[in-house]
Parts: sequence; C-alpha cells; structure tokens
Amino acid sequence: MRVDRLTAMEAFVRVVDAGSFSGAAKQLRVGQPAVSKTVAQLEDRLGVRLLLRSTHRLTPTKRNLPHVGPPQLYRAVCAYTLR
Repeated sequence: MRVDRLTAMEAFVRVVDAGSFSGAAKQLRVGQPAVSKTVAQLEDRLGVRLLLRSTHRLTPTKRNLPHVGPPQLYRAVCAYTLR
C-alpha cells in the first residue's frame, strides 16, 4: 500500500521531532513499522536518504541537501513532494 504525500510528510516531520520512529508512531497512533515504511517510501519517492539510522539514534541527513537545517529540510521535502 502506498501512502499519500501529506501522510508521508507528516510521518517524516514527526520522526524528526520525536527523534525516533517509535515516538512518532505513538504520536500518530500507528505501529512503528508503519512509520518506518512510510518514511522509507518517501525517501524512495524523493530519491534521497532523509534520515541516518543507527541502533542508537536517528539524524536528519544534510548530505543530499547541503547547507540546510531541519526547518529548511522540512520545507524542502514538502515543496518537492507536493509538486
């Protein structure tokens, strides 16, 4: 099942704000695997890795969007996804 664009953007923003997939899942009242899959689909759609994942933390990546901080990253993702 493909997730609509706005749902994917909301999931991404919640993950970054919460600092984890499980925290975002609690906020969204869905399972953690659903949030992880939604963000992965958004990354596939954009052709860009948005989050660096490790066993200990989650970090928004700037590798593909240099000189962009989290607020600007949100706007860039939203603008690109909505076009």
